[in-house]
Amino acid sequence: MIRYAGLLLAWLLPLASLGGAALAVAVVAPSVAAAQVPPPVLPIPLPTPTPDTIPAPDTITVADTITVAEPRVAPEDPPTDTVRQVLPRNVPQGRIPLPAGVEQGVWEWDREALLAASALTLHDLLSFVPGMTMVRGGDIGAPVGISAFGAGGGQVRVFLDGVEDAPLESGVVDLALVGMTGLERVRLERGPGEVRIHLTTHQVDDPRPFTLLDVGTGDLRTNVFRAGFVHPDAFGGTLLVALDRVDSDGPLRAEPGAAFGSRFRYSLFPVEGLGVAFEYRSRTARRPVDTYEPGEVGRSELSARMGWEVSESLTANLHVLRSRASLGDRADPAAATLLPDEARGSVGGRVVWRQPEGPLGAWVGASRHSGEGWPLHRVEAGFAGNVEGIGGVSARLDREGWSEVALSGRGSELPAASGAGMGWSVRGWSAPRAGVSVFAEAEHARRGLPFVVPAPTFSPPAAEPVAAPFDPVRFFERDGLRAGARFQRGAVDLSAAWVRVQADFLPPLGLPFDREGVTLPGGIRSGVEVQGRVPLSPLLSGLALSGTGQFWNASGEEAWRYLPERSWTGQLDWYREGYDGNLEVWADVGLRGRDPMNLPVSDGLGGVDGVLPGQAPYMQSWFARLQFRVVTVRVFIHWENFTLRQDNADLPGRVQPQTRVMYGVRWTMWN
Repeated sequence: MIRYAGLLLAWLLPLASLGGAALAVAVVAPSVAAAQVPPPVLPIPLPTPTPDTIPAPDTITVADTITVAEPRVAPEDPPTDTVRQVLPRNVPQGRIPLPAGVEQGVWEWDREALLAASALTLHDLLSFVPGMTMVRGGDIGAPVGISAFGAGGGQVRVFLDGVEDAPLESGVVDLALVGMTGLERVRLERGPGEVRIHLTTHQVDDPRPFTLLDVGTGDLRTNVFRAGFVHPDAFGGTLLVALDRVDSDGPLRAEPGAAFGSRFRYSLFPVEGLGVAFEYRSRTARRPVDTYEPGEVGRSELSARMGWEVSESLTANLHVLRSRASLGDRADPAAATLLPDEARGSVGGRVVWRQPEGPLGAWVGASRHSGEGWPLHRVEAGFAGNVEGIGGVSARLDREGWSEVALSGRGSELPAASGAGMGWSVRGWSAPRAGVSVFAEAEHARRGLPFVVPAPTFSPPAAEPVAAPFDPVRFFERDGLRAGARFQRGAVDLSAAWVRVQADFLPPLGLPFDREGVTLPGGIRSGVEVQGRVPLSPLLSGLALSGTGQFWNASGEEAWRYLPERSWTGQLDWYREGYDGNLEVWADVGLRGRDPMNLPVSDGLGGVDGVLPGQAPYMQSWFARLQFRVVTVRVFIHWENFTLRQDNADLPGRVQPQTRVMYGVRWTMWN
């Protein structure tokens, strides 16, 4: 290990040629390699003593008598300890053959990419995708939304292991209530009509138990603790346990907040090819005092999933899910009227067909929902194919139905709503020719906006109970086109696309910071987006420049809310690997920013003054990151906004920390 530390120091010295400063890192740690599980030691049986064969003194030996000794059988060796290993087992889940790439509008991070990423939260990870706009209501614990192409409530959806999470407090899922611990993969499908975030929990791929420990601390009393444990053979099945907590005192140490939760999953496999998983999740967001109501809110999910590998090409899945929002211990009980009056549930299934060892696949699924304020049912079908050397295509068609809102017993006749939404999307892309591939997609979405049916409020005992007012469901339509090209040659990767989006109206996200916002008129927006990575190996081996950007036309139309005219990211990164893969180093310096951004509220905290939207100021943040891995231990240092810019905010008055340095350790262990 000391030899690795010296070599690591020698590796990092070339970075001094970039900025004129020498970077020295000294690592003294016990050998992790020595901590790996040694091979089992088999006990060696001791030799059995030979019985005494000397005749006793009174023994008379008769001549001419031949004594034939009975054959002596050697005793069996005592049984030795054996190691019982179970082959990795997971609940079958059919995967669609839709690759991840710029051409498909799909970005994906697997387990190793998540460990190597500098992001500490899900919205931070997604913000590096072109056009993904963060809307943060503050620092840690505050409500968080994300948008693309101006998407609003009902147009940003979150799925876990193929099952959609219900939006509980608003028109979208609050990403502050979505943890990163226990995740195997994050997949973002960003279309001009809607955004889908697919999360996959840890999959068992090794017969040994797996442990992940992620611990960090930093400025503003910021602390991170994440732990995950996966056992491949616990009580006849597999077990996943994950805990996490992130907390901070916030900007100027005046806005303390926290987000914490747990995840438990137990899977059984009654017969080969059949698996059943039972899971419980809970997560709580503790928001800054006197800023949002409720000041502390949690959500919990209880689910059961079944997967059956009917044949090599056919997989069937069923699920039952129940989600509930609740007030935290520190919340004002009167804030219960801002949460759904009842739980939301989902029962459904999906069948996936995939050509064995082939490029084609298709699926059909349906779900029925309970609980007021979101669709009664959804049906979806689609297919995808990707032929090597030619290209691929995918298509999807879905429908959602909304029933009349049952308000019996609430004390007054409130507006009822019913109707249906539908959507479709088509994507196509070609295989590279001379390094160039072309792609295009079209999408249409008509979605209802999920809403909260509040708990009834009561007047004095002599009067009848009166229900709090609310808006019935409304439908919003969006159409989008995207077409472009990608060039790849060696390590050079460049892409550009033209985008056009049309919307009838622009609803708010419905999160606490804009739940009282106005629905603004839509229109047509068009622009371009770019993404690229260029190696700078002639300067330094492993050095590269990468970035993304999205730029919308500056026509006479009013800019859309949550859609800045320009947004961009860029970074200079250096990566090095060696010593049989036992050592990796990442070093990044970069920025992300956007132009001023319109909002559906005027003051950022609710309460619209007239019809004119508010505006978030120009935002730009420079960051730096250093991470190195020695065998299974990763040490990281992150530095946010190191230029000390003071007015970075996604909402007026909700500024982000002026700067923050975080450092910690991530350790993966195979027990």
